Amino acid sequence: MNDDVLQEELGARPHVAAPSLMPLVALLAAAAIASALALSGCRSAEAPTAPSPGAASGAGESEGTAGSGAAPAAQRAAFEETGLSGRLVWLEVPPDRIDNAAFSLDLQSGEVTPLWTAGLGTNINDVKTSPDGRMLAYRIIQRQSPPPEAIMVRALRAGAEPLVVAATETDIGHLTGYAWSPDAKAMAYGRQIGHMRVSGGASSPVDRWELHIVRGVGDGPELEAELNDETIWSIDGDTLGTNALEVIGWDAEAGVAAVAETPGDGGAAVAVRLIDTEKGQEIDRVRVSVIPFEAAASPDARMVALPDATVSSGLLRVLQIASGELHEAAVTLDATPGGVIWSPDSEWVAWTAQRHDGPGTGATVSEIGAAPITGITRDAAAPAFLFAITGDGSRALSFDPSGTYILIAQAEPGSQEWSALTAHVLDDDSQTTLPWDPPPGAWFAAWVP
Repeated sequence: MNDDVLQEELGARPHVAAPSLMPLVALLAAAAIASALALSGCRSAEAPTAPSPGAASGAGESEGTAGSGAAPAAQRAAFEETGLSGRLVWLEVPPDRIDNAAFSLDLQSGEVTPLWTAGLGTNINDVKTSPDGRMLAYRIIQRQSPPPEAIMVRALRAGAEPLVVAATETDIGHLTGYAWSPDAKAMAYGRQIGHMRVSGGASSPVDRWELHIVRGVGDGPELEAELNDETIWSIDGDTLGTNALEVIGWDAEAGVAAVAETPGDGGAAVAVRLIDTEKGQEIDRVRVSVIPFEAAASPDARMVALPDATVSSGLLRVLQIASGELHEAAVTLDATPGGVIWSPDSEWVAWTAQRHDGPGTGATVSEIGAAPITGITRDAAAPAFLFAITGDGSRALSFDPSGTYILIAQAEPGSQEWSALTAHVLDDDSQTTLPWDPPPGAWFAAWVP
């Protein structure tokens, strides 16, 4: 498989509305979005010049360099002493390169293995680990004119090739969110056809928006011929108006997809539409304020965590996709939670909330917390465990495969670069610092089997 397929008309990218004279509510939501960007996990590999279409097609999704770096005996002994197991997989843009590269760290031996690279000048965002921890899905935009855009799936092994799940060129439309099925064999995604246009201060709607289900997803580009992509539901631009839609979850067992609805003037989503993916019809519309790219679907696909978009609301809700019930999961004081992660068994959520440490101090405190989901009610949040960690770039990265630990990246005050990674036991004060220095440019990490 090469990236020539990205020249075909196969997909779409999320709409980003051009800001106009937004009302005060939208301005507050925009402030929340700006704060959340540091927690959401996205990174562009900035090329000095945009590659020509031919060059980018050849370099866009390269095979990567297979191989491994054996850890010295002392480092191996240090890792063995931690008692941790599994692998840490991370993405980085190395200082001497212009592409995103994936690596893995064996937590028992300290051995580092290069996995693959995502290509010269390729923007990567919306990264999601598959529920079984074997694959990584992500959205790319390459620097061409018009740039191709795609959702890729790639195995977390050395030399793995990408599977193109959906793709388009950005002058045709955009991809607008996606969600894994719990068995990692299917995805729901959104496709926007056409672009919102602004003329004389007024916006006109897109042509239409479509909800797709694609089945046959797996490890390897050879599966592309077996993909079954079906349009489940659509809405025309005149009916949708200037609002934008984005897939944030899909309960495949119940046959219901969750689609965030954002006003055309930008800012936060105002509702979540629930779509019956068996009958192809809308069944409910739940009013809630959330930043769509901060929504996080649970591994069992039954729930979506929704950080409240209101500035400093401190509220995290959980939506039961099948029923449309909305519950309060946790409350943090004077800070907006973001960067939500789930435990593998979908029993716990963890988040990162950033606030200023006192008026005029300029210091930022990252409040990292976790709360159980089992037993929460519509009116009562579960008790939360909090870890106060100073540093603008500090955040919760991942649960371990057993759900025992939370991996937290720590950063020095005023820096976005990770200075250390610590594994915190979920419900007490025990922690272990990994005997390993995070590389410069690392921005996404997951703890996988």
